[in-house]
Amino acid sequence: IGVDVDIAKEIADSLDVKVNFIRSAKTFDEVVEGIYKGEGDLAISKLARSLPRAQKVHYSKPYLNFRQALLINRLLLAQEESEGRSIDTILIRDRQNFKKTIGVLDGTVYIKYAENIFPNATIKRFPTWEKAVEAVVNGTVFALFRDELEVRGIVSSSPDLSIKLRTVVLAETNDTRAMATSIENTPLADYVDLYLDVQYKSQGVNDLLQRYKKTKQNTK
Repeated sequence: IGVDVDIAKEIADSLDVKVNFIRSAKTFDEVVEGIYKGEGDLAISKLARSLPRAQKVHYSKPYLNFRQALLINRLLLAQEESEGRSIDTILIRDRQNFKKTIGVLDGTVYIKYAENIFPNATIKRFPTWEKAVEAVVNGTVFALFRDELEVRGIVSSSPDLSIKLRTVVLAETNDTRAMATSIENTPLADYVDLYLDVQYKSQGVNDLLQRYKKTKQNTK
């Protein structure tokens, strides 16, 4: 279920072939590694683009465009604000001195993003997004760092969490998502780019969140 599944089916249908979904990868890095090793033809898993990954696979044109965002524990934030440090100071003006713990999902580009943007923060990796969310709710970490779709999706799907968590989107950032093929498979890479140009209808974060809500309601 989801935009990636729909796109994969559309591309397969247009090529008149059956699609076989391989979901054994436990991290996004493993998805890339699977294409690199020839275990699949096309990676479509909201993959962020990065230079290290581009050394192993060929990226398509972006089909989703996000911003980076943080999911912050409100109680820990209130403690900072009581000492005169505003959210703007903490996350924008004085990032170099941000020394709190930030949680990231292991096997994602957000490990490197966090290290670059918050060089003095403690980066804690989590094996699953669920465990990461649990950690920020109970205050084990000050904040989580990921794309705005996943961050906003937490509070959107569980509105009661808005009492404990605050979403902050870093407006100046840009985090695109693309599909990936093997470097050698130029015909498929060209075809995917053509599909994105002539058939794909671009979707924003609000569109995807609304779609997720409808899907969740229909599966209850």
